[in-house]
Amino acid sequence: MEFLERFQEVLLPDWGLRIKLYRVGKLTNYRHFRRLLFKRLIQNQELLPSSRNDESELLVQVFAELWDSDRNWIIDRQPRLRDMQTLLEPLQEIDALGARRLADQIVNSLAHGSD
Repeated sequence: MEFLERFQEVLLPDWGLRIKLYRVGKLTNYRHFRRLLFKRLIQNQELLPSSRNDESELLVQVFAELWDSDRNWIIDRQPRLRDMQTLLEPLQEIDALGARRLADQIVNSLAHGSD
C-alpha cells in the first residue's frame, strides 16, 4: 500500500502496471489495497478503460471483490456508494464482463437491505 501511495503517479498512468495492480487487487486478502485503489481511481477517472478488454474485466473483478469483502465500508458512506456507481457506469457502457451483473447485485442488495 505504501508503494502504491508513493509511486501512484508512475504506476497508475501505465496500462501494463495498472493490470498488475488489478491482479493484486482481486486477491482476497488485500482489502485495504482495494480500498486505496478504489480511492485513487475515483481521483483519476480518466484512467478507466474506454473499451472492453483485459483491463476492464480485471477492474470489474477488483470491484466485485471489494463489494463482496468490504460491502459495509462502501454502504456506510453515501459518497462511497455513489463513487462505486460512478466507476461502474463506464464499465457497464463498454459492456465489461460482469459489470452489469455487479451493478445489479449492488442495487438488489440495497433494495433488500441485505449485506
